[in-house]
Amino acid sequence: MKPKKYKYLTVLFIAIALISACGEKEPDYVNIWLHFEAKLKVYPTKDTINIGDTIWIEANIPDTLLEITRKQYYKIDRKYLSGLLSFQRLVNPATGLAMQDGVADTYGSEAVLGTLGKVSSSFIRYNFETDDALGRFKFAFIPKVTGVHHISTLTDSPGTYGTLQSHIELGLNAEGKKQVARIERIYFRFNEAGSGYHIFKQHCYAVSEKTDHHSATYIERDGAYTFVVK
Repeated sequence: MKPKKYKYLTVLFIAIALISACGEKEPDYVNIWLHFEAKLKVYPTKDTINIGDTIWIEANIPDTLLEITRKQYYKIDRKYLSGLLSFQRLVNPATGLAMQDGVADTYGSEAVLGTLGKVSSSFIRYNFETDDALGRFKFAFIPKVTGVHHISTLTDSPGTYGTLQSHIELGLNAEGKKQVARIERIYFRFNEAGSGYHIFKQHCYAVSEKTDHHSATYIERDGAYTFVVK
């Protein structure tokens, strides 16, 4: 009798699962992941600097930014503006950035505007100071070890659901569903087109040479500064 009893229970559970599935409604919207571009100022941008020299990174980010996939400007909720600065020493030309040495914890730093937070071997967390017009910061960084250094930055990934931008109207898609705008990332362009990419290519495997995906382009080239510390 036991096998028959278990058989009936199994059928019952399957029936309950099917009924539950039938009761679930398909969402009447679709998430649209937006990727924005903002600009930072980095100076001085020399190929070679000395230990103890100061590198300045400044931001004056407006509340309207370019969405790099759609090539349109949208007003965004700037409470999202925080992120990570990456500091790496390029030690192996055969590997990508992820396999290079992190040196963030070897830098001296000062926040003139905005705040600097937790420091790990590869990253320094930062926050903007925001007002009605701009999201701003001004940070000073002082290298204390020699080698070929690479600095880049991007905003934190907000996770699976992104940062909702309910004020951005994207209309309906081809299936008649509402398109809901969410920020996935904000990429930063250093001094319009980055600096030191010719040095980067000599000391690190350049993924952006193999793909035109914007994440590789910004992190290695347009949104980065590569230089030699002596």
